[in-house]
Amino acid sequence: MLVGSRPGFSRVVLTRLINDSPAVGQVWQGSSQIEILDLCRQHHPSVIILDVASPGLVNLVLNPQLRKASTAQHFILLGSSDMLAPLRERFSPGEDSIHFVPRRGASAPSLEEASDHLLGLLANLQGTGRSAPPPPRPPRLRTPEWLIAIGASTGGTNAIEHLLAHLAPQLPAAILIAQHIHGAVSRNFAQRLHRTTAWAVHHAEDNEGIGAGQAYIAPGGHDLRIRLGPNGMPLCMVTPSTDLYNSPSINNLMHSAAMHWPGRTIGVLLSGLGNDGAQGVVKLRERGGITLGQDAESSLVFGLAKAADAAGGIQHLANLDQLANILTDIILKKNGH
Repeated sequence: MLVGSRPGFSRVVLTRLINDSPAVGQVWQGSSQIEILDLCRQHHPSVIILDVASPGLVNLVLNPQLRKASTAQHFILLGSSDMLAPLRERFSPGEDSIHFVPRRGASAPSLEEASDHLLGLLANLQGTGRSAPPPPRPPRLRTPEWLIAIGASTGGTNAIEHLLAHLAPQLPAAILIAQHIHGAVSRNFAQRLHRTTAWAVHHAEDNEGIGAGQAYIAPGGHDLRIRLGPNGMPLCMVTPSTDLYNSPSINNLMHSAAMHWPGRTIGVLLSGLGNDGAQGVVKLRERGGITLGQDAESSLVFGLAKAADAAGGIQHLANLDQLANILTDIILKKNGH
């Protein structure tokens, strides 16, 4: 994928949004017509995103050299409604390779506003032929002795993948994940983790049983909590999010684990912006849970764990490479191994 945008805040935010989409592979960046055309010839991106507010790029959209230099199947044009309107008129209504994503400006709220549309579009365009089948539902789940509740935001998708890849699914534990993610890509994220790690990873469903050796991703736009079934088996409770800025909610996941699985939950906060999860891990620690955080050095954004640590909720900050070993040691030692 190639992103064409002027250097600065707009490109940084765009690239972070795109890199956090599990549906996206390698990303190249260019800021001028010449640079973008050269990158097209070298790398043959399948999707090109152009911020038409960048000087010169609005003309590149109409430049026939772009089609000649590129094998891209899809072009996504990002800009204000006023800038996109004349471009829409230049392309035929049946042109299904051109996609328009409007935004109000280059501020963070404006780009975040457009991100739902953009990431949903990327998931649809990139998802063909890349999806793994959903994990098989085991006929009989083993009740987990431990729950590992993970919260993450910006930079979290790669951190979660790294952590699961270094944790053995033979542990008597289930993993519950609240990653701030948009509704269109959370299922792709679950499929990616199921494909690249040894865990059976599920896109969580309401009333789904939580079993040892299984991992559950909160669906985008929804919160994931746990509740107990009649036989004491933990179940997923999936409800629409009420706080769309912090969605899925990390606090709600941690609070529910503290209430229903006290003393046998390990809360982990990974890379991310903001303070979601701080209150939840404080409550979890008060109820006898164990709380860990990814340190500043290994975090893309050291926000979630920093806020929770300042609130007194984190017992131990560690490098991402160390967290899997720490989690394993805690569970095995507590179980007498």
